[in-house]
Amino acid sequence: MTPARIKAYFADFLALSLDPAVLQRQVTILDDTTAIEAGVWSSQLTRNGQHETVTARYSFVSEKIDGVWRFQLLHSSLMPEPVAS
Repeated sequence: MTPARIKAYFADFLALSLDPAVLQRQVTILDDTTAIEAGVWSSQLTRNGQHETVTARYSFVSEKIDGVWRFQLLHSSLMPEPVAS
């Protein structure tokens, strides 16, 4: 996967997304320079003219580099099961 393909993936994804919202979130600070965030998000998407709500789990690993927090790992995948309120 090249940087250009990664950028194109996120540009295409963001073009679909309307009003994303975090439903559940947990942040774990491992030390002064490393943190993990995991949770569930939901968004209204329009694909091929059809509106749908998608719910997905996500996780980030972030590292503070030169004073700036940067993603080192990002994962998101659709939820196969319903999300409890």
